[in-house]
Amino acid sequence: MWQQQQDENATPAAIPTLLRQLDASLGGIRKACITEICGPAGVGKSTLASCAAVQCASPRRFGGLDSPVIVIDTELKFSAERLAEIALSRLPTYFGDSVAGRDRIRNMLGKVTVLQARTAKDLDARMRNLEDGAARTGAGLIIFDSVAALARDGFGAGTAFARVARLNRHAAQLKRIAESLGIAVLVTNQVSGRAPRIQPAGRGSAAAERPASTWVLPALGVVWTHAVNVRVLMDVSPVQPKLGWDGFGADSRGGGGDSSTYADSNGGAGVADPTLASSEAVLRRIHVVKSPACGPVVVPYVITDAGIVDPPVELIAALPPGSDIGSREGRQSSSSSSSTSGDALARARAPVGVGGRGG
Repeated sequence: MWQQQQDENATPAAIPTLLRQLDASLGGIRKACITEICGPAGVGKSTLASCAAVQCASPRRFGGLDSPVIVIDTELKFSAERLAEIALSRLPTYFGDSVAGRDRIRNMLGKVTVLQARTAKDLDARMRNLEDGAARTGAGLIIFDSVAALARDGFGAGTAFARVARLNRHAAQLKRIAESLGIAVLVTNQVSGRAPRIQPAGRGSAAAERPASTWVLPALGVVWTHAVNVRVLMDVSPVQPKLGWDGFGADSRGGGGDSSTYADSNGGAGVADPTLASSEAVLRRIHVVKSPACGPVVVPYVITDAGIVDPPVELIAALPPGSDIGSREGRQSSSSSSSTSGDALARARAPVGVGGRGG
């Protein structure tokens, strides 16, 4: 992973997410493609985008691209401090607390250009200059966080056609830049509602289909859906590990309503191990819902100082039996992550404080 040095002369075809199962399925955030991250507030969309920025700007011998990053920030929250925290947590030896380490952090941050857009007019200006800026700097990644934030800005009632036309124009610009310059484009998107998810009934059942659960609907509609090459949906798993005070997998006590307590699959409360920060113990999921590289995949993750990381194997093992996120694939992903070098893994599991992270 991060601690395993790579061939510095190699030219990566994608930016690794460092989630083993997701990278094995998608191949990472691919160049010449638009990858969309969608989901409700607080699941980690901006955190995943920040991880991608750090990975792109980091040295190739650590799996990075050593390339500039351009961020279009419409939510005005993309944080240099968070980028530095992720980099230091993932590569503490390289970015560590020394004069050389601080210089490397500054060099990494210097490769990330953040272009804020407060209004639709600002956004149009940023988009007009984006291709020239990307070509001039040799950017390896463009991040658009978030594509939906200003979609309605400047439009009143009865202006749906004009809104769609502007969205089409931006989508075409991003697609042209990605394909002509060979740049990875990563966009975050909000969600606008819910729709039933249908799963086939078991063989021999009288019913052909039955509603299984609900899926959030990404914002911006069908036009935008066709513009993206890869779509992933992030959410919080409805089934959470049952962690007891006496360690992973112990029988949980009832009670609690604070941020350290999570409901189990039967609606009961499971009390988290107090040695775990709450966001580290909250299991979240990435659903691959559109990709030319693979079919539907569900990948578990947690959020720590190091950003989006594979969950500890103990967390997966503490899931109730039968949960989809505890599938063989998910367990293999987490088991593999537990075999990475101790330095990187220890930092990846460093507590981030009660209350958790999102974005």
